[in-house]
Amino acid sequence: MSPQFCTWLNFLAFGTAFAGWVLFGPSARTIATDLALPEQFVPILKSIPVLIGSTTRIPIGLITDRYGSAITFSSCMVIGGLGLIGASQATSTVGILLSALFTGVLGATFVVGVQSISQNIPVTRQGYALGVFGAGNVGTAISAAGFPLLATVLGWKLTFIIYGLSMVLMGIMYYALLQAHSSPPPRHRRLQDMIRPLGNHRVWIFGLFYMASFGVFVASTLILNDFYIDIYHVSTGVSGLFAAGFCIIASLSRIPGGMLSDRFNAFSILKISLLCEGLMLLPAILTPPLWVVVLCVFSSGIGMGFGMAATFKLIPQEFPEEVGAVSGLVGALGGLSGFFLPLAGMSVSSIGHLSDVWVLAPTITLVGVTTLIATWVSSTGVKPMAKHARIEDAIPHVNLDPILNPPTITNPLHADTSTSPLVNTNLTD
Repeated sequence: MSPQFCTWLNFLAFGTAFAGWVLFGPSARTIATDLALPEQFVPILKSIPVLIGSTTRIPIGLITDRYGSAITFSSCMVIGGLGLIGASQATSTVGILLSALFTGVLGATFVVGVQSISQNIPVTRQGYALGVFGAGNVGTAISAAGFPLLATVLGWKLTFIIYGLSMVLMGIMYYALLQAHSSPPPRHRRLQDMIRPLGNHRVWIFGLFYMASFGVFVASTLILNDFYIDIYHVSTGVSGLFAAGFCIIASLSRIPGGMLSDRFNAFSILKISLLCEGLMLLPAILTPPLWVVVLCVFSSGIGMGFGMAATFKLIPQEFPEEVGAVSGLVGALGGLSGFFLPLAGMSVSSIGHLSDVWVLAPTITLVGVTTLIATWVSSTGVKPMAKHARIEDAIPHVNLDPILNPPTITNPLHADTSTSPLVNTNLTD
């Protein structure tokens, strides 16, 4: 299989999966109204697929390392597609929640695709390939803009059936095209060998960076529709277009972000992108004119795209044998961030008489703190790219032996200081 074909096949499959994964976002209010569910149920329904897709990334990453990407990706697509079809038949709260649970598995396809890219693409081109693949996040825009249009014409239930069938068909096509041209990884590896990198502190640093890029991206897709409606009183259609534009820009920015990460130091790209992302989100809390907010949000999306691409350029480079496990943990942390940030934002905005704009406060805080940590890591020389590091390696080691166990001196006036580690005898004027 040619690298180009592998790259674009994974982009198409991931874009399809992502469109299904976030479908409950723009549809939750419609479903709640149709099934007479309480309004408090809406944010829960939006968040469940994000939570499931995030938490299952770790076990699915391990499964991918063991059984290969073709069968794992296809299975996730079929399970998620059946979940969407099941949602169209749900008549109760329990039924729609179960459907959302199964649909959430679509979010775990990301770590499977990363494994597929790293296995079939040369290292020197992986940044670009992972950028193209990650641009499948554009599936968010397909659902944000496409669902309201299809639901108006066909109804939400038939729209869910169409989405579900698309997932199943894409899963079958992915398996048929990839299985014949991709050699599965060795199956004799023990579980403890596959999860050993998860004890590496640098993996958790990568996870923090992905929380501040992908996690903020996911949170923004869940927040922005209601943000534009509640703060600027625009129509649902206009807010959907703004949200879709943000998703497209952030997703496609992964491509140039990956190319720059191939050409320059990926960590430097990451630091700059985090800084730009935070600076562009900050004005939104000040409620400037609508066009200013839209421009700033779009600009922050570029930073998110670059940050996502740079983070996943580093993973196959540093952990080539455990891409699935490491990507699973990093991806899970990013997804969990996308789940909890909107909930934290709603909690903050409900305190006292704070305005609804404070729903963005936890998101901006996370980006700011992560930027400071990235700067500290860079300035202290704690390289997040060194291989085979352990958590204890991050703690500076101070040799206290010369102080706790000084050399025995019988006569201080005639002591030989040349061998003492506390005395420097090589002094010059």
